[in-house]
Amino acid sequence: MNFSFLPAFLIFISFSLSFLLIFPFERIAKKISLVSIPHEGGMRQDQVSTSAGIIFGPLTLILSFAYYFLSGFQIDSFLISLSAGTGILLIINLFDDISGLSDYFRLFFQFVFIFLLWCFFEIFNLNLNSIDIFLLVFISLGLIILINSFNFIDGADGLIASNSFFFSITLSAIYLLENQLSLAIIMLIFFGANLGFLFHNWEPAKIFMGDSGAIFHGSYFAVFIFYSIYFTDIPIYCFAILFSAFLIETIVVKTYILLKFGKVFKVSHKFHSYQQEIIITHNHSRPAKISIIFNLFWIIPFTFLCYFKPNYGFLITTFASLPLIFISYYFGPARAERMKTK
Repeated sequence: MNFSFLPAFLIFISFSLSFLLIFPFERIAKKISLVSIPHEGGMRQDQVSTSAGIIFGPLTLILSFAYYFLSGFQIDSFLISLSAGTGILLIINLFDDISGLSDYFRLFFQFVFIFLLWCFFEIFNLNLNSIDIFLLVFISLGLIILINSFNFIDGADGLIASNSFFFSITLSAIYLLENQLSLAIIMLIFFGANLGFLFHNWEPAKIFMGDSGAIFHGSYFAVFIFYSIYFTDIPIYCFAILFSAFLIETIVVKTYILLKFGKVFKVSHKFHSYQQEIIITHNHSRPAKISIIFNLFWIIPFTFLCYFKPNYGFLITTFASLPLIFISYYFGPARAERMKTK
């Protein structure tokens, strides 16, 4: 094989296998009762095949290893953390899909995942001062929120897959600008898998990611973010903007629930803006369509602006994020409260 065509070949394989393997898996999932369970906070009240992470996770990791092997690269700390870290969370959350696990148990393993990133990337060998350590903890907590945000938002047809489509293609472009070819190719492999899955996940969705797939997505991006912050010149603000919709939506809704109910876990709710949009319009693809427009005309342009103007990163991030805080609250918790009074 001519290795100049290797990246394109692997991206095509990623898309093709993701698209094709979902067909038999969807039928198998229904036979073994791997289906979404209708509940008060759920948007789909029918049973839909779930746990596509079983297909999605191993596929992207195997193709990433194939890229390293066929390109003659040595296995490095990045690939180890990508495979070991996301693999652990994939397995834990697959058990959650099957039998249900404690929220605190799953959260514990997410902190284990973050600690593994510290170890694999030898963070403490960087001679961090007190400010650096504070920033490390802040970033780590932000990644925990991001990982869970993928799970919280996995409730509308096409929402996670379409967003991950844009996250992947944007990051791959930035990595190419940074001459980080291997990171760009691995991210494009992930992009191809998301595109293949999206055909099955668009309204009416025939299959969902489930906890295994949603948490895998969050942890996968978390590895790239963590590595990029400490070992590339990409401004941290680029990641803050690119994932701002997920982060801000999660923080706003969970803060509201904490203040209203005094706890975050074990509260069935419909306070997310995407949930309210579906409840009012009865259109399960509407949140994904709105998200696509918002990514194209707000999130991605500001992400690249921040990349090219890093000295203004804080101001750009603040300007880009403020409308999201308003949208997340006004069309989420506030809208839910308004609907109660009608």
